[in-house]
Amino acid sequence: MKRTIAAITAIALGVAPTSAFASVASIRLMLTIPVRCTLDVVGGAVIDNALILQVHRNCNTGHEVVLSGLHESGLGDVSVSYNGDVEAIAGDQFSLSQSERYYDQTDSVVIEAANATPEEMRSLANSLQLSVVVA
Repeated sequence: MKRTIAAITAIALGVAPTSAFASVASIRLMLTIPVRCTLDVVGGAVIDNALILQVHRNCNTGHEVVLSGLHESGLGDVSVSYNGDVEAIAGDQFSLSQSERYYDQTDSVVIEAANATPEEMRSLANSLQLSVVVA
């Protein structure tokens, strides 16, 4: 009988709330994640009238890639293909908006100029500026 009462008491204590449970406090945990966005050119080549770049982006927020310094006199029409999407150039820059919050991969950028020689494309490569702007 004592064992039965002890077992019932143990079960009751395990199920019933105690004063320790009644005084549980909640804690609000706040974390700050810094915005980080990097862009690195990891490879490149000039083939005929095309400059081919491999660009690695690692961002944890929406951002925009800006490629500027695209017009050199005498190159003719310049076009940019970013991961296969061909875009016309407005002025001397190209912009690509990235709405995905997390982005970590290497992209292919192909810049073609209709009337350019390989030497002119190398000169263009030296004048290009790649940047990333956090949205």
